[in-house]
Amino acid sequence: MVSDERPGAREDLREFLPVVCSNLLPLGGVILLGWEVVEVLATYWIEMAAMLVVYSAAALFAERRIVLDGRSMLLPGVSDETDLGQKWEGEPRPTHLPGPLPPVYRRNAFMVFMSLVFGAFWVGFPVFGDFPYIDLASAVSPTVLLAAFGIVVSQLAEIRREFFGKRRYEEMSVHMVLEIPIRSIVFMGTVLLILHFFGILLLLGIHETFGPSVFDTVLTGRVLAVCYALVVMVAMLAVEWSRFWAHREPDPGGLASWFTPEDPLEE
Repeated sequence: MVSDERPGAREDLREFLPVVCSNLLPLGGVILLGWEVVEVLATYWIEMAAMLVVYSAAALFAERRIVLDGRSMLLPGVSDETDLGQKWEGEPRPTHLPGPLPPVYRRNAFMVFMSLVFGAFWVGFPVFGDFPYIDLASAVSPTVLLAAFGIVVSQLAEIRREFFGKRRYEEMSVHMVLEIPIRSIVFMGTVLLILHFFGILLLLGIHETFGPSVFDTVLTGRVLAVCYALVVMVAMLAVEWSRFWAHREPDPGGLASWFTPEDPLEE
């Protein structure tokens, strides 16, 4: 009997397994350590911030020039009217680094800086803003930092394997590299906003239907935190798998197509 399994599928699953395990950590925190919803949110918020920093550093190594025509998404720092100038038309000037790392390109620095400014606003808004029931700063405990560290390590392993190991920096522009974390942040931000909106409606419905005592039990109980962690974990795994699959298929389709950086030079 001939197997329908795609060649290399088992290897793909082995490479993706550490990502799955790292994203299970917040759910384990809820079940084993008694985490609240805000601690789950803090863990994934740290992950998104770290993802932006890691990919911003990787974007400095991108060799190809930026092409803005035909893009459906434009990152901070550029627009349809942006004149890229001569520095993007000629050959890039590399800055060589000591050791085995490839050279970096100074012309990438401005876009990296603008994306980091965008990310600092995105991360700082819920951290320093005055929101009821959302105090991410107070939720950052040693166990939350440890779980976030495990997730970040899996991202670094992916960068090393996919970006440097397969020399993708030679075929990507700084815009394409930065699209990866920005698209993930936009997707997860939308998911969290929708989740909180319907969660608040659900809690209000419980309060009005069953009374304050049941409402307080649900709000402080483990069921709410477990359900929240499950939904966010599934969303993050969908993001991670989509990004993982987008590296392996030229036209991945479905959700993975959203996480595939646009390459106008191939159109």
